[in-house]
Amino acid sequence: MADEFTYRIQGDDMQLIEVRLAPGQQMIGEAGAMMYMEDGVDFDVSFGSGGGGGIMGAIGSAVSRRFTGESMFVTHYTNNTSSERVLAF
Repeated sequence: MADEFTYRIQGDDMQLIEVRLAPGQQMIGEAGAMMYMEDGVDFDVSFGSGGGGGIMGAIGSAVSRRFTGESMFVTHYTNNTSSERVLAF
């Protein structure tokens, strides 16, 4: 199914999660959380949640994210290749 991810958690004290993105699959992560990614994964940073709603929606989303201690920016990672690619947080 396209909305499910294959992932693996590594480590004991300092953990990371490796996510396998299928071709064309996209994942959203907090800005600055990515540790590494394979070639072919593109990323785009947006203000707020990036979910639409125009500029006021983006500002409202960014402010609410900031009040919860998260970054005001999110990053959209997309696998633009024809095979699986790995992304780690």
